Amino acid sequence: MVARGTKVNRRHVLPGLIAAFVLAGCGASPVPGATPTPSGATSGPSLRIASPKEGDSVQQPVQVEYVITGIDADAIQQYRLQVMVGSPPISTTELALTGLDGTAVLPADKLLTGRRDLTFTLVRLDGTTPTNPALAVTIRGVTITGGR
Repeated sequence: MVARGTKVNRRHVLPGLIAAFVLAGCGASPVPGATPTPSGATSGPSLRIASPKEGDSVQQPVQVEYVITGIDADAIQQYRLQVMVGSPPISTTELALTGLDGTAVLPADKLLTGRRDLTFTLVRLDGTTPTNPALAVTIRGVTITGGR
């Protein structure tokens, strides 16, 4: 704590604050199924959507190609791919995952038709999301045609 009126050299305070935040994160519980890094720490999972891409036009049912890294292949059964359609969301669906990479199918629904933003999030079976910003991917401006 610094007494009132004491001049503080901010160049020396910032590195200490950064170190405090980093150390505070070290005590966090690991993500189930997370793969250890060479240093022995665990890295959380990350999600990449290979298709559709921003601005694509797709036909329903929508084929979603995904790649997940940072977890063991055996742990994939603990997760689902949540898809929120629209911004704000007009529809939310959870898709089963078949592996660390693959294709999931967003079923046909007349509400999906039109130009939409698609937000994909890796969620656990209990509905919780691991705290990792690399687990949410938004693909903007996808035109979805067809439907029931």
